[in-house]
Amino acid sequence: MKAFAQFITRFHKIILLIGIIGALACAAAIPASKICQDQTAYLPPELPSRVALDVQTQEFGHTSDVLIMTHDQSEDTLNSLSEALRCMPEVASLYSQKSSVDDSYTLLSLAVKANAYSDEAKQVLNSIKSTLEQHGLHVHGKHQNAYISGTIAQANTDSVSYTLLFAVLAVIVILFIMGRSWLDPFLLLGTIGIAILYGMGTNALLPSVSKISFSIGALLQLVLSLDYSIMLLTFYREKREAGLSARDAMRDTLSTKLTAILASSTTTIAGLLCLVAMQFPIGRDLGIVLAKGVAFSLIIAFTVLPSAIIVLDKALVKTQKPSPTPTLKRLAHIQHTLRIPLAVVLLIIVVISVPLRSTMDPYFHVSIWSSDDATVQRYFEPESNSVILYPSTKTASDDDRALALVDKLKTLPGVKSVMSYETSIGKPQSREQLLESSHVPEPVTTVLMDKILNPDIQDTYTVSEFCMILANSVGKNNGESSLPGATGNVQGSQANGNNGNVVGAQAKGAHASSVSPSSSTNASPGASTSTPSVSYAQDGTTIPGLSTPEAGASAATPEQIAAMRMQQRMQLQQLAQRYQADPRKLTAQEMYHTLQAISPRMPKLTEIEALYQITSAEKRYNPTWRVSLFQLVEELEKQVNARNALFVSMSSSEKMVLRVKAHAMETAHNNFVGSHFNRMIITSNVHPESKEMTQFISESTELLHNAYGNETYVLGAAQTAHEARGVFNSDLQLVCILSIAAVFIIVALAFRSLSIPLLLVLLIQGSINVTAGITGVLGGGTYYVALVIVQAILMGATIDYAILFTENYRVARKTQTVRDALAYSYRLTIHTVACSGGILFITTGVLGLFSPDPTTSQVCLTLAEGAGIALVFILLLLPATLACCDRVIRPKHSYRSK
Repeated sequence: MKAFAQFITRFHKIILLIGIIGALACAAAIPASKICQDQTAYLPPELPSRVALDVQTQEFGHTSDVLIMTHDQSEDTLNSLSEALRCMPEVASLYSQKSSVDDSYTLLSLAVKANAYSDEAKQVLNSIKSTLEQHGLHVHGKHQNAYISGTIAQANTDSVSYTLLFAVLAVIVILFIMGRSWLDPFLLLGTIGIAILYGMGTNALLPSVSKISFSIGALLQLVLSLDYSIMLLTFYREKREAGLSARDAMRDTLSTKLTAILASSTTTIAGLLCLVAMQFPIGRDLGIVLAKGVAFSLIIAFTVLPSAIIVLDKALVKTQKPSPTPTLKRLAHIQHTLRIPLAVVLLIIVVISVPLRSTMDPYFHVSIWSSDDATVQRYFEPESNSVILYPSTKTASDDDRALALVDKLKTLPGVKSVMSYETSIGKPQSREQLLESSHVPEPVTTVLMDKILNPDIQDTYTVSEFCMILANSVGKNNGESSLPGATGNVQGSQANGNNGNVVGAQAKGAHASSVSPSSSTNASPGASTSTPSVSYAQDGTTIPGLSTPEAGASAATPEQIAAMRMQQRMQLQQLAQRYQADPRKLTAQEMYHTLQAISPRMPKLTEIEALYQITSAEKRYNPTWRVSLFQLVEELEKQVNARNALFVSMSSSEKMVLRVKAHAMETAHNNFVGSHFNRMIITSNVHPESKEMTQFISESTELLHNAYGNETYVLGAAQTAHEARGVFNSDLQLVCILSIAAVFIIVALAFRSLSIPLLLVLLIQGSINVTAGITGVLGGGTYYVALVIVQAILMGATIDYAILFTENYRVARKTQTVRDALAYSYRLTIHTVACSGGILFITTGVLGLFSPDPTTSQVCLTLAEGAGIALVFILLLLPATLACCDRVIRPKHSYRSK
């Protein structure tokens, strides 16, 4: 140690310069650190829900949600906004609902095809905000009438905010109050700041760093390592006050106190490294990042800080100021007088804290991240979604099995809805159901169903049969004649409820059955056209007695037009009789050429093809036919693209609308159907981590096993929490055992005693158990990450204060009585404990109370509670216990033994 001290004091300027240059280089490397915000990435890889998440990503890609709540908006505005959002390419689906609390609030739920933590999701969120502004909605300010929630909004919440500044200001205030020089805050924060830059810069060497490690790592490094610097500065001042020069004082301090400080810091590093043993990868991330930061702080405290103190020695002397130095003699007297009762109290607390700890219930799901989240939950009951991946349905029996499972799941308590391909756009429907859900005209629906169910049938008719079909179609629907088309709007289907929705598809012209020959060659596509006279004679001449409406059709009365139609039907019937002996079965193409040979004024090819399809489909129609909405729309788009005669009258704009809506239907299909697995979404109003949800998971798991065996995967916040609980309990127990063992060994080696580490470990572990137990008794839960951090940090860090007090007590006992030794220990320890411990308690408390990130908030609040309880135990219970156990605590050659 002397050689090391000699080296530091001799080359202090060079060491200081190298330290600063290295810190600047590390600062430049900080942006290169990869921050992983996705908390699911830190689930144990063997966890079933983690495996299910990977399978879902492979089958369906990434999907995240955005919730938009609007207030007091008209239906026109909401419809326009919904359409604009639905047209965004990243939006897979959208559905809306009114609040049951206040119907002026509307919630739009969007499924977005992006990872919530990706840059793409951030761009989508910005696009959504721009769209809201374009529709007159405000997401900020006093006129706010739109609130954004959901995983994407939560992932893009700024967690490194002004609260960090408040925490740092609290540190500065404490250092100004407790410091013995006005330069103390700048000296200590400056050197620790260098260590923090080293810690954050070297994160770039790691594959990734979790969001929580990055957001609170610097602050925890500051509060955990500050006591080393304070202890070194305090020891240095004692040497200077003894008359040594700056270099000699620092050399003597490093030579005599380096081992004590090193032992104290080793417990902190050892406690943090225990996190690496967790099955949860978040433990490894936190353990490495925090232990690395504390190690850098220790190195800087032994190199850069001594160098800076020597350089600034004169300034430190000139800027000296009075600082609070309570002696606490009265408290020492009370501790000595009540040593036995207080020791008994500590023993009782330690014993009771063990079962008390078991009342603690860790939780894994955070629902409220921002004020917008809280506002949305005020008007819309929070919902919990569970996703089931089951083998893709390939046969009707597979569909029946999936539908049977859905029916059983709907009967479970708390289930609001169960959505799947088989219950929404993939649900087989009758023609009447399709007419209601799609609004496609009945004849067109029948044709599409026929093409889906009978794709290989080619329709043929004799000339006689077809003429009778023409005769029966002439003059229907008030004398008008037109070909059926299927044009108009196909509204994209959302997987919302049991049916998709295809609306606005209307056939142009009259009823589909009113098809007749037409001679109008320049009529607008799809428009209704009148039927002029038709020459049916083989020589092309007009059949005698058939009047033509062209000669003054505009002046004809309805009775005259009806009479002409009657004549047309009669002539078509005569033509049918004439060709009754012709047995040839002709296709639509062949029929067209045959009729053209009879008369060029016969129907056009497209009209014949359309009539063939409608007539044949209607003849084959069976009420037992069932076709899904997705199949119907898919076939509709296929026939339009193939220029089916039924749709030749569609305009380009109408075809474009159909393509857009068909694409929306395809997107809805892809949300439920993968290459190997289908997806089923269960929505419930049960909290993800409640006892009711545990019962639901148990019952639903049994239903899944009965239906599909082990071929299914389940994921969701509730399932993850249910599975993670068992793994975490073993992790917490492991970290507890390892941290206790590591600290016990370090303290035993430092004191060369077994009784001292036993006492100190019991003291700190008791405070940890009380921290967890109080939360459990009050009916609250503790975030799982907070529990392991509290175990590792409090066992490794706050025990430093207990070690410091015990060491001072043992030193004093060599020459003083028990009561005087207690007073001596209080006097030498209180400054460090009040300064460093106060900073740990206050800064974590400030960050916990005001941080917008709920994970950071919960971790810091729990740490602040634990630190406060540990400090109370150290200052009010440890001294009395030391006095009570003096026989085994004091050194061999103590004052009393003399």
